[in-house]
Amino acid sequence: MGGNGLTAQAGFFSGEIMLADLKKYWGRAIAAAILLLVLSALLYTGSRYLKRNAPPEHGTAAPTQNDAGRGGSADNGTASPAGESGGRESAPNREAPKGRGEFSPDDIKRASQLPPLPPIPKEPGEADLIKPVRGYIGLLDKLSGNRISGGEAAELAAGLKELRSALLGGADPARLYMYKYPALSMAQLLFANGFADKLLDKDEYAFFYDGRENWHVGALERKWSVSGFEKGVYKVYFDPAFNTPAQIGRACRALLSIRESNAAEMLKIHREYGIKSGLSIFPLEPFRQLYTYSDYEGGLRQMESLSRICPEGTFAKPLKWLEIGYGTGKIFGPLSEVLAEGSVIYGTDLDGFCKDYARRVMESGVSDWTGKIELRDGEIESCCMPENSVDIVHGGHIHLGENYQKKDWNIDVNMLTSIKKALKPGGLLLIDDGGVPDLATLRKVMSIFGFEEIKVYTEPHTDPEHPIFMASYRNKK
Repeated sequence: MGGNGLTAQAGFFSGEIMLADLKKYWGRAIAAAILLLVLSALLYTGSRYLKRNAPPEHGTAAPTQNDAGRGGSADNGTASPAGESGGRESAPNREAPKGRGEFSPDDIKRASQLPPLPPIPKEPGEADLIKPVRGYIGLLDKLSGNRISGGEAAELAAGLKELRSALLGGADPARLYMYKYPALSMAQLLFANGFADKLLDKDEYAFFYDGRENWHVGALERKWSVSGFEKGVYKVYFDPAFNTPAQIGRACRALLSIRESNAAEMLKIHREYGIKSGLSIFPLEPFRQLYTYSDYEGGLRQMESLSRICPEGTFAKPLKWLEIGYGTGKIFGPLSEVLAEGSVIYGTDLDGFCKDYARRVMESGVSDWTGKIELRDGEIESCCMPENSVDIVHGGHIHLGENYQKKDWNIDVNMLTSIKKALKPGGLLLIDDGGVPDLATLRKVMSIFGFEEIKVYTEPHTDPEHPIFMASYRNKK
């Protein structure tokens, strides 16, 4: 009995000691866990700081005279838009956008995670146009200069006859307008070498050249003409008088890679061009637009639609117009014709290839980009213009407000804040985003930022459930 008591007493004290030890070690474990949490927080904060301040992974363009004065004048603030009273939702705060031409690793990662471009559906008769263009590429690969032999001329003439047969046989020249570039290049190379009258009959000859220095491709009642800014595109990339066979071949390969939705080939050719200025979201971006929907006629139609949503008398006085995301620049020519004398057009685009392409087309001296046009580096989160500097801002397919109530909403917040600041009081914001976001969402976003709706124009023959529209808003600051 006594032994059992001593044993029980010893067990009690032993359990008490073990409990004390457990409490001691448990306390140390909690302290260690807290220390680990603190260290993790410090490491995370440090990595975020380094990521924000890391040098851009893509090269940026050197500053130009057009960049003068941008510095701190452009909107870099994070304050909510003016006039957000009356119970409206307020825009969230965010750190200031990055400086001109800078792209963080987050920006580049976001660009790399974009969904693949949808394949371009083949048009009737397009395969019959692709075949002679491939033959032209093969011929160019064999040439060291722009002089061709009789055998090479015969090969070139056969390709032109195939093109003509395809166009007369049902290929729609209006929908397959992009093939006019290699077609005219083929014809000009044949004519320049003195073989056209020997290898083409009278009708074939007239199909490509009207005898009055007008290069065209006649197809039924239509003509493939190189008009407006397309003259600059042709001269810079396809004209045998200004390009080597290798350069023309590369331009033709770029066209076919886009029309055939060959992403790997597009990326390969993009790298061959060696564009190092700015972030390229999609390979060959200006060509991708040019060879799918962005021709001279498209620029005329876009300007006509924009005129419908502008108040009467808008173009009667000189204006400062900002074009955000100019792409191929198809609107510059029609816009120059509408604006009053003394107006200035500013164009921004963040895509490096678009900037290189636009500079080349402008320097060609043959496009319709007349008047005063200044090209500037674009940014993801800023319109890159000083305060109260422009009368009209046009956003073409940049989808302002698309991220409303989504993860990347702050991108739209910063862009719209900078646009509002750059616009003069009463200035106009023209939205042309193909119906994305929808009109109801756009109206909410414009209300948040203190813009007053002026006009909405819905494109005819649009899908009633997903209408394509344009809208104009006045800056009420």
